[in-house]
Amino acid sequence: MTAGIRLRFSFPAFVVMTVVLSACASPDPRYYTLLPDVVADSRTFLPTAPMLIEVAPVRVPEHLNRSNLAIGNGDGSFRLLEQARWGAPLPDALRDAISERLQTDLSAIDTYHQSMRDAKPRYRINIDVLQMSLEFDGRVDVRASWVVTRLADGKAAAGRTERRMRTPGGVAEMVAACRQMIAGTATDVAETLRSLKD
Repeated sequence: MTAGIRLRFSFPAFVVMTVVLSACASPDPRYYTLLPDVVADSRTFLPTAPMLIEVAPVRVPEHLNRSNLAIGNGDGSFRLLEQARWGAPLPDALRDAISERLQTDLSAIDTYHQSMRDAKPRYRINIDVLQMSLEFDGRVDVRASWVVTRLADGKAAAGRTERRMRTPGGVAEMVAACRQMIAGTATDVAETLRSLKD
């Protein structure tokens, strides 16, 4: 009898506790990508013998090498956003975005992830993203340097870019600005590569 009474009273308490905990639960995180929204159909636009390139993993400062977006506070410090995350490790996200743009701009194939037997890239591209800051006031800065090496003879050319944009300050707007500036950086890298072409 006592056990039955305890059960009747504990069940409503359990329901109330479940509702309270559900209300307090954090919302699901939102994931962001640096890949362009629209990618050209490579099956249509690649030439018969596309240029082969290899985009090496992108190096980033250690404080950026994490899944959460880091927002600067304007005083040299930053905070991590628990509910805003990159959809892939940031070095991989940057490499994939730059590779995608280079393949489109140069009508090329990036062999880094490809299992292409006997396919040797003609150019290797090493990129350092020295700064990618998203500030609480909406300012976004990207600074990068790169080296493009022609593998046949080891000749290399280097470049550097700095880009800054102002946004309304929302996370989605700042990520969109990052995406645009990374695409612009890839275009600059493509120009460096063209300077090495035979």
